[in-house]
Amino acid sequence: TKAGPFSPVNYQVITTLGSIGSTTRTDLRGMQGNLSEKYVLGADITATGSWTSIGSSAANSFKGFFDGLGHSISSLYMSSSQCFFGYTDGATIQNVNLINPNLTGYQYLGSLIGSAKNSNINNVSVITNNTTSTIGGNKYVGGLVGKLEGGTITNSSIIGSTITVSNSVAGGLVGELAGGTITNSYVVNTKIGNTARIGGLVGDIVGITGSTIENSYFQGTLTGSSGLIGGLVGYIDNTNVSYTPEINIKQSYAVATIDGIGLIGGLVGSLKTNWVTLKFTDSFWDKEISGVSSSTGSSSTTGISGTATGKTTSEMQEKETFINSNWIMTEFGKNAYKYPRLTMNNGVNAWVINIPPTAVNYTFSSLSGNTYTYKADVYSLSDY
Repeated sequence: TKAGPFSPVNYQVITTLGSIGSTTRTDLRGMQGNLSEKYVLGADITATGSWTSIGSSAANSFKGFFDGLGHSISSLYMSSSQCFFGYTDGATIQNVNLINPNLTGYQYLGSLIGSAKNSNINNVSVITNNTTSTIGGNKYVGGLVGKLEGGTITNSSIIGSTITVSNSVAGGLVGELAGGTITNSYVVNTKIGNTARIGGLVGDIVGITGSTIENSYFQGTLTGSSGLIGGLVGYIDNTNVSYTPEINIKQSYAVATIDGIGLIGGLVGSLKTNWVTLKFTDSFWDKEISGVSSSTGSSSTTGISGTATGKTTSEMQEKETFINSNWIMTEFGKNAYKYPRLTMNNGVNAWVINIPPTAVNYTFSSLSGNTYTYKADVYSLSDY
C-alpha cells in the first residue's frame, strides 16, 4: 500500500513465479487473474517451463500497472507467439529487467509486449548475456515490443540480443511503430536481420499519426537480403491517404555495421515520399562503419528536411561533433564510452562521451644530476 495526502493506493506484491495456468493474482503467472490490477515485483524471479502471455488477445488486454521496482525476471521461455504481456491497452509497465528471454512465434512479438496500444513503458531493459537466447519470428518483431500503437517508450534498452525475422520487419526496440514516441532509449551489441525492413530501433513506422524518436541510438549489426535497412528505422509508410504525418528523429545516432542489398540509409532505409514527411534534428550516423553515404536510401528527398549528417568514426567519438549541434553532453574521462552513451545522473538520463586525456611532459632532475622526462596524463605517470 502506498500512503500519501490522498487516498491510499493498494498494490499486489509478487515474489514468486506461480504454476502454469495460475490465476491467483498473487504470483507472476497469476496476473492473468486480474488484468486491471496494480502489481509490483517484490523479488527477482527465475522462470521455468513455458510462459503464457498476460493478456492473450486485443479483447483481453492487460490494462493495469506493473512496476518491477528494479527487479529482474530471468529465462522466460516464450514459444508459439507468447510474450511476457501479449496485448496491453492503456497500461503502464516500468522498472523491470528481462534477462535472457527466449522468444519465437509468428508476428507482433516482443520480449515485453506483443502489441501495445496507448501504453507507457519506462525504464525496462532486455539483457542477453548468453549465446542461446534469441528473439525471433516471421514478421513484426521487436526486442521490446512487437507493435506500439500510441504511447511511449522511455529510458529503456536492449543489450546483447539477437533479433531475427524470416519474412520482414524487425527493430531493436519496436517491430512496428504506429504513432508514439521513443525517448532516451538505446540498443547496443545487438544483431538484427535476415530479410527486409530492418531498423536499429524500429523496423517500420506506419504513419497513421506522427511519431518521434529522440535522444536514442543504436550500436550493432544489421543484415537484410531485400533492402529497406536503416541505422535507426527500416521503412516509413503511410496507410492513411487523407493525412500526411510528420516523423521526427531528434538528436539520435546510429553506429551500424550493415550487410544488405537494396535501399539502405545511415538512419532510415526508405520512406513513402509524398505520403509522409520526415524531419531530422541534429542526428548522425557513422559513415565509415556502415559504408553508407546518405541518411536515407530513398532516391528522392521530397518530404525530407532538417539536419542528418554522416561522420567518420573519429568524428563520431569527438564531443565537438555533438556539442556543436546543440547536444547537452557531460564530459567524462577515458573510462567512459567512445561514442556518446546515455547514463542515469540523479534520476535523469544524460549524454556522456569519452574525453581523451591531454598528455603533458614533465622533466625531473635527480640528486646525482641526471635528468628524466616523463609523459603524464590525469590518470597515470609512465616512462616517456
